[in-house]
Amino acid sequence: MKIYKNYISFGEENILWRKNGVAVIYPAESCGLDCIFCSLNKENPGYDMTSGELAEWILETHADSVEWCGTPHPEEAYKVVTAVRKYMNKPFILKTAGIDSPEYLKNGIDEFFDIYLPDIKFADKSTAERLCGDADYPVKCHTALTEISEMNSETIYENRILKKGVLCRHLQLPGELQNTLDVLSGYKKYFFNSNWILNIMSEYTPPGYRKNRQPLPENLCSLLIGSEHQKALDYAKLLKIKLL
Repeated sequence: MKIYKNYISFGEENILWRKNGVAVIYPAESCGLDCIFCSLNKENPGYDMTSGELAEWILETHADSVEWCGTPHPEEAYKVVTAVRKYMNKPFILKTAGIDSPEYLKNGIDEFFDIYLPDIKFADKSTAERLCGDADYPVKCHTALTEISEMNSETIYENRILKKGVLCRHLQLPGELQNTLDVLSGYKKYFFNSNWILNIMSEYTPPGYRKNRQPLPENLCSLLIGSEHQKALDYAKLLKIKLL
């Protein structure tokens, strides 16, 4: 299979790792979106790794969990997960853009992954069209989250580390506060679950690689202002949303 990059991460969601980090795998085709602020170099052809080589790398890292970014083919996921679980029982995480079809999610993928990390990027069609070129993103995301909520309703912790459950992620963008507030309102209305966790991320960094990409709007050329992020946190607390 083609891999864009694989590495050990000690960032973002600290309930996913204790001391050895997360083994992160980015397949070459890891996302079906084309966000104008994406930091990945999608022209990178990636490199070849067999399922055996990937499993061997995961085992060598002694990572606390394994995070697969994108939507792997079920057969590929099966080969890697079963090879790793012969030697260690660590949670496998599926991190996606939040637009996986119900057919894909129902195709046995829940047998391989313990934790879902779906993104919730945009709340309305116009924002989605403007920032990722897909006006249907909100509907697709709603459909995917509905399916995930039916598949994975149980949350399990072990020594304060998440072993099974759902952790939703929203990257707050500078100058797009209303989108974030609308995402939070929709999350509260449709997917509020005392077992789910939401991470409102403030780590946005303007992408440096812009070859063959449209120019960024002015607001996305800067970092997120702390006061803007605080407004989002305050609103989430007002809605009684469980935050990371």
